[in-house]
Amino acid sequence: MQYMKVETAGDVRRWDSYIVAVPDDWDADAENSDRQLRDLIALGKGKHQGTDYEGEYDPVPPDEFEISEFEPTQAPAE
Repeated sequence: MQYMKVETAGDVRRWDSYIVAVPDDWDADAENSDRQLRDLIALGKGKHQGTDYEGEYDPVPPDEFEISEFEPTQAPAE
């Protein structure tokens, strides 16, 4: 198992960070890698790390954000 730090961008100046567990054979260069990460977050497989937004602090629903970047990271703290 490996972990990816995922940064998302939603409407109205909103950015969320997640740590998502992906299989060891997960291909970050695959054409649908963003979609796979979004689906994992939608299934509750991503640990929300925080929100930068003017006013509210709830994560944006996965159908309302785009993956802006991702990179390898360590497992989230429990």
